[in-house]
Amino acid sequence: MDVEITHTGPLERAVQIQVGEDQVTDEEQQVLRRLKSQVQVKGFRPGKVPEREIHRRYGKKVRRDVISTLIQKSLAEALDRDDLKAVLYLSPPEIVDDSGAGGFTFCFTAEVKPEAKPTGYLGLVLDVEEPSIGEKEVDQEIERLREGHATIEPVEDRKVVEKDDLVTVTYKPVEEGAAELSAQQAVIDLSDEGIAEGFADGLIGMEVDATQTIKVGFPSGRVVAEKSGTEQVELKVTVHGIKKKTLPVLDELVDLVGEGDSLAQLRENIEKQLTMAAQRQFRNQRRQALENLLLSKTEFDLPPAFLDSRVEEEFGHRMREFKRAGIKPEALGVTSETIREQIRDGVERRIRMEFILSAVAEREKVEITEKELSKAIEDLSKAAGPSGAQLKKVYRSPENRSGLKERLRLDKTLDFLLSKATLASDVDQPAGTPSPDGDAGSVEETNDTKSAEGSVSDAADSEAQGEPEPKPEQDSAPVVDAETD
Repeated sequence: MDVEITHTGPLERAVQIQVGEDQVTDEEQQVLRRLKSQVQVKGFRPGKVPEREIHRRYGKKVRRDVISTLIQKSLAEALDRDDLKAVLYLSPPEIVDDSGAGGFTFCFTAEVKPEAKPTGYLGLVLDVEEPSIGEKEVDQEIERLREGHATIEPVEDRKVVEKDDLVTVTYKPVEEGAAELSAQQAVIDLSDEGIAEGFADGLIGMEVDATQTIKVGFPSGRVVAEKSGTEQVELKVTVHGIKKKTLPVLDELVDLVGEGDSLAQLRENIEKQLTMAAQRQFRNQRRQALENLLLSKTEFDLPPAFLDSRVEEEFGHRMREFKRAGIKPEALGVTSETIREQIRDGVERRIRMEFILSAVAEREKVEITEKELSKAIEDLSKAAGPSGAQLKKVYRSPENRSGLKERLRLDKTLDFLLSKATLASDVDQPAGTPSPDGDAGSVEETNDTKSAEGSVSDAADSEAQGEPEPKPEQDSAPVVDAETD
């Protein structure tokens, strides 16, 4: 075969392959000989059908099959050439010359891997604050628990709304133009700081079954203000009932929560939980800050068709998730194009980080041992629960093991870079610049292939875990977060 490769761009190659007549004829003859021993034709004994008769009956189909086979063989051979070894994406092959006999010519477009050249990646200064959990945070969590275990009962001994009541109301705008500011039998918590300006004050002092007009205000950036054309709206409000929220005392809370035998033990458990959550968040913030710096310091083009194909893969995964959950995107007010737009930036970010970390891994000689790979598969299988055995089978495939190994290598590289990074609060220099002691060190010093949240945990295939569902854009905002009574 003859291969012609034309560089049509920095990352694009136009490839034309001519398959000779001899190669096509040899392949056709092999197929026809196999058919001769298999087909049964009336008037001929098995295996005695003349080749010209077989060719007359099956020749066109044989040629189509032969061309398809030779295209695949030719592609595999072409991709071994130096110009095409770093191919990321291939367009569907297109036959450009086929007379129906003899050889044929086909072409395709290939996109190759861009060359990321990260610099100054060791000893980066991250503008992230290390968390501190103290009495204040524990007190806030206890109050949140009290709110969660509060009892709500109707108020029977008075008819006038007071501060911090829960009020059941119906409201609608006095004038047209803000129809989204309507609710029937909504429960309004007057202690909620998210209530529109003036609404709580207007309700306080109203009596049950009374109706009056209340002027509420919204910041200019709120959607309701834009839709109504004003930052203040008059609402006609009717009060239907009053409820009171009673929070449990601390001794009661210990029994309700069921974590420890005393308030001191409950506080200790809460502090441990808050510390663990804060450390996870801190790890993710450091990771995010490091990625942002690497992305800002390393510019390179991405092959457009390759990026589009990855977006389509992610889109397909999202749609399968919707289907499994019994959700129709149209019911959420989102279109297929909207979902693609929502996921595109995230997909591009992940691809860029893959190329950057891969380049760093090559330079710093980061490797994953078979022991590390086996441990990661075991951990993923345990995390998968009942489907863990099936996941182990998936990773018996050399291709899947290789893919997981590469993802682990990138995570290990990220851990290495994080171990060399410094917090801005610890050094007297701007965030984003390498610190003076940012030496290369040894990758083995950070031999931690355990998953960071959102990293190695993503190493399992899409069957094990997917991305968060796309959320529909809000077209309007309610007056309050109201519940239906």
